[in-house]
Amino acid sequence: MKKMHSLLRAMVAFALCCSMLTGAAIAAGTAKGESGIMPLASLYTDRAYSEKSGAWQSVKFTATSGSGDYIRYWFGNETNEKCVVSLYQTNRTPEPKRVSYMYVGGDENKSMVYYDRTAGGGTYYILIEAIQSGGLIDGDVSVAQYATNPG
Repeated sequence: MKKMHSLLRAMVAFALCCSMLTGAAIAAGTAKGESGIMPLASLYTDRAYSEKSGAWQSVKFTATSGSGDYIRYWFGNETNEKCVVSLYQTNRTPEPKRVSYMYVGGDENKSMVYYDRTAGGGTYYILIEAIQSGGLIDGDVSVAQYATNPG
């Protein structure tokens, strides 16, 4: 019985040591101020849908100063219409300025990363335009902020 009790205590101690080492390895693998591959801030997520106008525009959203200068935007196109997805910055110039854009084919998911040393304090919006026929826009759009290039 004593042997069984000693064996049980040894197994519990081993399990505790393993869990502490795993936690230390996870903490050591992340840079200061980061949480691994996750964004520091999710800035905007919505369903982009426009039936007739051929364009869809998000509301304005603001990046958090100090949370990084990399802005990744993503669009999951659920139509067969080729689109151009543009990121506009509104707080640096009197008129909104397109700072980045990407083409997204029909039934395609794509993301783009915008970097500027002052991007973390910017106010933005997304504009999606159906460039083939000016028709339907349908898909999910998301924007996040990172301290390092998310690649």
